Amino acid sequence: MMGKVEALIRMLSDRGYKEYRSWDDRTRLFQRRMRDAVGTKYFIDAHLLEIKHHKGLQFEVQCETPSGAVQLETVQWFNDLEHLEKIEAAENLVERFWQFCGSPYYEKLEDA
Repeated sequence: MMGKVEALIRMLSDRGYKEYRSWDDRTRLFQRRMRDAVGTKYFIDAHLLEIKHHKGLQFEVQCETPSGAVQLETVQWFNDLEHLEKIEAAENLVERFWQFCGSPYYEKLEDA
């Protein structure tokens, strides 16, 4: 039987996240390249947090604005049934933030 953390990691993997070496021994880092038909919009980082009996993901993204870069961080805590819904909610929040900032594409297909 798959545990909570393993199930969460599987869901991240199924959504296109790849695991990378974390800057912190207390977390695990996953990253997803967010793309559309134009190219790569941004990268979203998800840090898997395990604090006592609580499991969560801290999502981060950095967006460019005319005034400089802005970073958004959001933490989602999980119970047994809400994994996918909370991952989708965090990704939707990041997408709206990227659009609100008017950020340019990280890389357009024509540039690659």
